[in-house]
Amino acid sequence: PRPAPIRLTQPPAAIATLARDLDGELGAALGRLYRTLASQAETGTADSTKEKGALASEE
Repeated sequence: PRPAPIRLTQPPAAIATLARDLDGELGAALGRLYRTLASQAETGTADSTKEKGALASEE
């Protein structure tokens, strides 16, 4: 059986903390990652049509 996908309502706070604490490119990259995950969590709460089809075919 396929495991259920993990759905976050918001990204882990540890990523934001690391982004603030680290200097340079790594901190900037973690900041972008946090913002990307936050954006996906807001818009990605519903299954896509492709995911619905895949789940339906497994049942």
